[in-house]
Amino acid sequence: MLKFPHAINHRHAAQLGVRQVAIWNNEKLGNEIACDFETGVEPFHTGAHRAVVFQAYGGGDTIYLVRVKDVRKFIIRNDMAKLIWHNAPFDNQVLVNEGMKDLVIEFYDNEQTKDTKTLYELYVLASTGKIPKEKSLAHVSATILGLRPDKDDNIRMTFGMYADMEYENMSEAHTVYAALDVAYTFQVYMKLKALIAMHDDSGKELSHSIQAVGDFTLNQIHINGIGVNQAEKEPFKKYLEDEMFNCNLRMSTWGVIKGHKGVNAAYDNAVEMLGIKDQLPTTPTGEITKSAKQLGEFMHIPFIKDWCEYLGYEKQYSFVSNLNTSVVHPQYHNLKVTGRTSCTGQKKNKPETYIKGINVQQLPREGKIRSLFVARNPENTIIDIDYDGIELSTLSQTLINLYGSSKMAAILNAGKDIHTATAALMFNKDPGPCTKDEMGEVTKKERQIAKMANFGFGANMSAETFVGNAAKQGVFLTLAQAEEIKAKWETTYDDMLIYYREPFNRKDGEKWFKKAKKFKATYAHFQASGRKRAFCNYTDWLNHGFQGMAADGLKMALWAIWKEGYMIISEVHDAIMVEVPKATAKADLEIISKIMVREMKKVCPDVRVGVEGAAVPHLGKDAEPLHKFKYWEI
Repeated sequence: MLKFPHAINHRHAAQLGVRQVAIWNNEKLGNEIACDFETGVEPFHTGAHRAVVFQAYGGGDTIYLVRVKDVRKFIIRNDMAKLIWHNAPFDNQVLVNEGMKDLVIEFYDNEQTKDTKTLYELYVLASTGKIPKEKSLAHVSATILGLRPDKDDNIRMTFGMYADMEYENMSEAHTVYAALDVAYTFQVYMKLKALIAMHDDSGKELSHSIQAVGDFTLNQIHINGIGVNQAEKEPFKKYLEDEMFNCNLRMSTWGVIKGHKGVNAAYDNAVEMLGIKDQLPTTPTGEITKSAKQLGEFMHIPFIKDWCEYLGYEKQYSFVSNLNTSVVHPQYHNLKVTGRTSCTGQKKNKPETYIKGINVQQLPREGKIRSLFVARNPENTIIDIDYDGIELSTLSQTLINLYGSSKMAAILNAGKDIHTATAALMFNKDPGPCTKDEMGEVTKKERQIAKMANFGFGANMSAETFVGNAAKQGVFLTLAQAEEIKAKWETTYDDMLIYYREPFNRKDGEKWFKKAKKFKATYAHFQASGRKRAFCNYTDWLNHGFQGMAADGLKMALWAIWKEGYMIISEVHDAIMVEVPKATAKADLEIISKIMVREMKKVCPDVRVGVEGAAVPHLGKDAEPLHKFKYWEI
């Protein structure tokens, strides 16, 4: 049986500045305290981890173990301190499980919750332009401090045996392991603070507070999961199998059967027989493209149409085949280089309900896949709310931040439909009331083209890329037509030409002209949040400002919605899905819509922000809404 204080005998103890571990006895530990929970082993997606050990370190030679029953008392005693965690979402979920949601909210809202994992990501992004793949405490400590903690699974995974036992009953190995984790975290934080200060022009730790709440809330979405209608899945799979068979049957007249050996050579032979081989785009290695994204201009050719349709059905079939449970728990990632979130399948080594490659942020638009996603509880419905063209609002805000005005912002703030108004200006038409449904002389096709131009040319998309993107939406253009559309759009929004030049006004910008477009900006930084991204290429530089701004606003909205007690089940860049009881759906729809607008206005204060949402039985585009609601603020 251990006696406390207990001496720490470890090779890193002296370098970490620690000598002993003691039981906390109402001490105040300072202004910055590294904290950590050791828990029993549970499937990660359940979020059901309960505290076994809580350890804290605020500098000096003593690390403290706080008895679980005293954790609330400890936090209140140190209520003015910053609490430092590595992977804060996990440990703060444990706090929620232990009945301390109020403290979780208080410390995040007061920016007193610090996460060394998030700080490390932001530092690497600011200094290298990348998001690190490895972010464990062991890796970060080894990288930042030159000290790699021992991560023995025989210790790390067996704390559950001490649940409800006094700390004196723990083995020395478990005690020292738990204690040192917070010492590593504390020293990593101190070093990261100094490193970040070299890049932090805004004094906001490179947007840490926003990223921290975003990371926490995305973990909540992962835990909640989203329902899958298994009864509708199998018939849809059969439909996809039949359609792939029909495509193959038609392509077989040209000797092409997808799924058979030699299909690539057969495809090359087919396009040669069709006489279009020399017209098709090629890959960087010189091979004829087989990508549906690049074949849009040739969809009028039956063989190419069948090939592209097969690829679409195949993608849907692969996706649907992996929906094996009634609730799936996709894994979200809080920060990509753009500032956006991302989504992947669950990790194999975590829950038994592992789902391969379920990326709910990129659900195929075709077919019925979206309609398979439903509320977990049949008594509930889904609130599905989209921001209305939010990246056009944040693009306009970016121009206002830089130059004081924006032509696009003027249209948005006048309450006009931006795509109808753009089409009217581009094609010299009377837009009439200038709404989505009342477009005056503007045709639906002209509005569609204007919409694609608005979302495409903000970052100076090339006409060639525009052709491919248009084809995916059923609009088939020649390169010459696309170039004409881009020229008209740039004439309409000629202030964008100044924005296109902005990267060249930055450090080393002129090198872009001298070195064949090998432009590298020092930073792409427009966000009031303070995030920076080093070494962008030209297009990334233009994109980063307004994409990141929208992502920041959405993360703030997710946090605000979670605080209100709602169950968020998915997030797709510009949309949030929440599961609510059918009985309260109408009121919940309005409340959540207003929260989303309120939070986005914090990053986009000078431009209209709007949302459009509905309470729906599933996420399919054909879902019959129970309620609808639109809301905006200028």
